Amino acid sequence: MENLDYFDDNMQYLGTDTRQAVHEKGLWHKTIHCWVLRRGANHPPESKDDDHYVVFQQRSAQKEYNPLVLDISAAGHYAAGETDQDAAREIEEELGFEVDFQDLIFLGILQEANIIPGQYEQTAINREFCYTYFLEDNRPLNQYQIQEEEVADIVQIPIREGLQLFSGASKTAAGLDRHGNATTYHLKDFLPRDLTYYLKIFIMAERYFEDKKHLAI
Repeated sequence: MENLDYFDDNMQYLGTDTRQAVHEKGLWHKTIHCWVLRRGANHPPESKDDDHYVVFQQRSAQKEYNPLVLDISAAGHYAAGETDQDAAREIEEELGFEVDFQDLIFLGILQEANIIPGQYEQTAINREFCYTYFLEDNRPLNQYQIQEEEVADIVQIPIREGLQLFSGASKTAAGLDRHGNATTYHLKDFLPRDLTYYLKIFIMAERYFEDKKHLAI
């Protein structure tokens, strides 16, 4: 069984316990959030056009917790003893391609807490220090080697569409799945969390492609 390090609310190390116990007790632990960004297919790297994308994964239908909703491109837990340098491992496991830690763009540490209904014998409180990164990767989505027990699909949403949806200016966002099929998404199609997190990601993605500094979550 996987063990996780847990911490106080100031991120001071307290000890190690099983993943299940950490969640059942509502202990703070460290996770990885990696958001993959893609340039539009017709744009060279030096392009300033805003037709670029944020990549989401669609959670597998086998997931007990929020199946088939759109979530972070790649996310997971730091196992006991791992450091931020191990972020690339989790990304490689979820998306199926090698990642150099030096290519990750650190956005900061997000504190996130939510309820996990039904995952264990009792409702659990999930408290996470989320090490959040951008990764620009322009390979076609159909080249992702996804773990089907974890991920049902990979989806890209144009930055302008995401900004409209998560700012409340639009009720829908257009996107493409990894087979090139156009799909319309609503807020209910995304993993429930504070919507300002998604909005900040799209704002920072826009800043990234405009070559602006000081990216942060």
